[in-house]
Amino acid sequence: MRKSLYLLILAATLASAAPASAQDQKEDAAVLFFNGLQWNELSQIDEQAATTVKMFLVRGIYEGAFVMDPERALSQFYPNVSYEDLIFALDKFYREFRNLKTPVSYALVMISRDLEKQNQPKPRRLVSFESPS
Repeated sequence: MRKSLYLLILAATLASAAPASAQDQKEDAAVLFFNGLQWNELSQIDEQAATTVKMFLVRGIYEGAFVMDPERALSQFYPNVSYEDLIFALDKFYREFRNLKTPVSYALVMISRDLEKQNQPKPRRLVSFESPS
């Protein structure tokens, strides 16, 4: 009896861990690689809600990169720019059809490099990665 109970639990566990369907895998990849298609879909909802979601996404990518590897993040991301400016730049970037499948994290690297070259004089609000003293 006890052995059959263990086999039943094992079977249930293996069934739940079975490979996901192609649709599930696409949805997982969409979350992992949020791209211009999803970015533009956000613009179809309430403007304030879309801006909030975009802000969280951009901030999460930036802060996550700086927490994981600050030196590498500094070489990839331009920190002297506001989140609002980054969102504006991403909106502009994703207006072009050829950029729609570019993941947001990669787009931010490209935009950051472009902004660093331009060396914007006075951003409105700087991105800060230093912990408060």
